[in-house]
Amino acid sequence: MRFSIFLWLLFLSFTLSGQIKISKAPGVDIGANKTFTIEKGQVTSFRDKKIDEAEVYEAFKDAITRAMTLRGYQLVGDSSAHLTISYYYEESVSTEFRKTGPSSQVVVDESYKLQRSDEVKTLIIDIEKNKSSIWTANCRLDGRQKDMDRVIPLTVESAFKKFPLQGKKK
Repeated sequence: MRFSIFLWLLFLSFTLSGQIKISKAPGVDIGANKTFTIEKGQVTSFRDKKIDEAEVYEAFKDAITRAMTLRGYQLVGDSSAHLTISYYYEESVSTEFRKTGPSSQVVVDESYKLQRSDEVKTLIIDIEKNKSSIWTANCRLDGRQKDMDRVIPLTVESAFKKFPLQGKKK
């Protein structure tokens, strides 16, 4: 049972890692910092469903705290922290249209037909030092997964795979 869960988590981490783009400010030594704080981020929905912002914040806070403390950083709850971590979470619907008509013929009628509609969830993690962004992860989440308590931690852990350990230069 544990082995199958491990394989599932490994598979999910590989699928999520292809959808995560990391950008880092050049010449910044993130590992030299010791403390971090977490700010409540922004939550947006372009759907009719309302998102529970407190649930997103708690899932994000728990996941970030775990990822950062495992790397040697210490959580502080005030402005004395070296790093400030915030997020932007969005849920929307992506709709793909395509021209109608046989694929081997030139389409005379320029009408479009709904091809596919997918739910898209985006999580952007931003780490700032002295109010300047030094590390950002842009993550596209699986829209079919409804349980935020599982999706956000897996996404955060995948995003932080190459995040430097505290005290290590990277």
